[in-house]
Amino acid sequence: MQSHRVRKVLLSIVCALVARQAEGQGAIPGARVRIVRESNQILVEGELVSRTANGVSIRSVTPDSTSSAIEWVLQGNDRLEQSTGMHSNALRGAGVGLLLGAAAGALVGAGTYEEPACDGGCFVDLGRGFSVAAGAVVGAVPGMLLGAVLGTGSKHESWRTMVARPVSLSVTPASLRGVRVTASLAF
Repeated sequence: MQSHRVRKVLLSIVCALVARQAEGQGAIPGARVRIVRESNQILVEGELVSRTANGVSIRSVTPDSTSSAIEWVLQGNDRLEQSTGMHSNALRGAGVGLLLGAAAGALVGAGTYEEPACDGGCFVDLGRGFSVAAGAVVGAVPGMLLGAVLGTGSKHESWRTMVARPVSLSVTPASLRGVRVTASLAF
């Protein structure tokens, strides 16, 4: 008897967590959204006004600063995306700068290497490879720093795909020994 209660409680907790996750997948009114076709063609972009069972209402701002709400019926190949905000390109810039700086440093290291003329008093010669590697390391650090600084000045907007259609989930007792979980997706 005790194990049935524990199972019911655990199943109820799992169902509640799944329901919460399903609810959290939808965009909320006021969020910046866009509708994208399967071919990555942006159809409409703006502020989400409301959602219906088969579509959305989006307030779009035109170049002449007028705003109008557009009712859009979502088709099978449309997806709703929500903006996660503007982000800096500093990390990407640092990576590109690191690679370009290392390449430039390696070229300088290879171009400036000279074999020593040993007349009995030679110091250890580590060869052209070491000169190239040292040049790459020396060039990578300032390249990375410069790339990060330049990347900070540029921004990009990131988007994440949302569940386009409302999802509902319900949990009800089915009998003395179980529960019924019902999920529905509006088409």
